[in-house]
Amino acid sequence: MTGEPQLQLPELNVPTSAIYTGDNLVVLRGINSDCVDLIYLDPPFNSNKQYGNPIRGAFRDEWTMDDAKDEWVDSIEESHASLNLLIRSAGKIHGEAMQGYLTFMAVRLIEMRRVLKPAGSVYLHCDPTASHYLKGVMDSVFGPGNFRNEIVWRRTHSKNALTTRYGSNHDVILAYSKAEWTFNRNRRSVRSGIRRRRQATDWTARRSATTRCRRCTAMGLPCRETADSRRCSEECATRRRKAGTGASPAAGRLAKRQRKDGLGWTPKGVCTWRRAENSRNTFAILTK
Repeated sequence: MTGEPQLQLPELNVPTSAIYTGDNLVVLRGINSDCVDLIYLDPPFNSNKQYGNPIRGAFRDEWTMDDAKDEWVDSIEESHASLNLLIRSAGKIHGEAMQGYLTFMAVRLIEMRRVLKPAGSVYLHCDPTASHYLKGVMDSVFGPGNFRNEIVWRRTHSKNALTTRYGSNHDVILAYSKAEWTFNRNRRSVRSGIRRRRQATDWTARRSATTRCRRCTAMGLPCRETADSRRCSEECATRRRKAGTGASPAAGRLAKRQRKDGLGWTPKGVCTWRRAENSRNTFAILTK
């Protein structure tokens, strides 16, 4: 068998399916180089807050230069001049908190690049507090040409009300590769997802054309019920309010009775006002 000899990469020298507590820098420095395929990290965000940790007690996400060991600072200054300049510049803009935090992250990202295989990739989870500086740090460590994507992770329910600014409802995942890069698309799951969405759309259309909600039926009003009952309630509630404008609580029963008498609604698709023959109440029937 002929061909170029394949490069033999070192094997992973730590147990798999294991959880290590404590500083991950100690574990990283004990792992062989070029033996890890994928790294995902959810580090501190420099949020200037304290959190509860069920394993190690309270966790302090507050930083100063005292948290950055002299060993870390010296190694960055000696081996990564551009990275050192970036961290010092961030410190001049944001103070020692940002400088200490980036120093903490930089030494670990350097070790992560070392343990990654040539085809390995790393995904860093952060938020807008320091995502722009962390991208610069990763550009310095992995190289700007190995930046693959910035993934926006949008939270479904945001706690911030739109009172003084736009809501902060997303996090960021920075994706980098070490050298080689192959994007493997899962075509089967994509196609099956499209098929499921089409089926759901067809089912919704059939249901919308054949069903009516109880409240609209009781008032004799047209209904646009969909698969989402909440949406139906919001749309139909507007019709019910307009139908009962200026009327007594019995407006619904009155509208239904008048509809039976032929005074219900016109096919013009507009809101028409009618006066009941045997009542002083004026009511509206919304036909679209």
